[in-house]
Amino acid sequence: MALSVEQTARLFLNARQAFMEAETAKKEAEVELRKALASQGVKECVVDEVSVQIVDVVTVTYDADKLAQVVKPTVFRKVTKAVVDKELMKSAITVGLIDQVTADEVSTVKPTTQVRVYALSPEAKKSQTAEDKTPHKTPKSA
Repeated sequence: MALSVEQTARLFLNARQAFMEAETAKKEAEVELRKALASQGVKECVVDEVSVQIVDVVTVTYDADKLAQVVKPTVFRKVTKAVVDKELMKSAITVGLIDQVTADEVSTVKPTTQVRVYALSPEAKKSQTAEDKTPHKTPKSA
């Protein structure tokens, strides 16, 4: 038996809530795990044949401005990417720094869909409930 749209939406909302709670619980558990391991002076614990470890990781970042000063421009172009900041672009269009025609020429519009969740105001919720109780009429054929 297929679920109704409302039942499916409710499943989605419940899963979304569970996901957010699980993310929060995971973050809290990680903090406690780090404390517990540190208190024992270890970086690993084995539970149910699964090793849980605190691993030291080295992350490297590069200063693009400094790099541009010390390498040839052709080398710099080979190792960097130019990326347009959407918010700065919108701002530049708004203040007239870039005209809309130019913006349209250099942009690609790709329609997508998203599931969004909005809390209804009490008034909107009452209206929605009233609409749900109103029988929907099908148009008559001519």
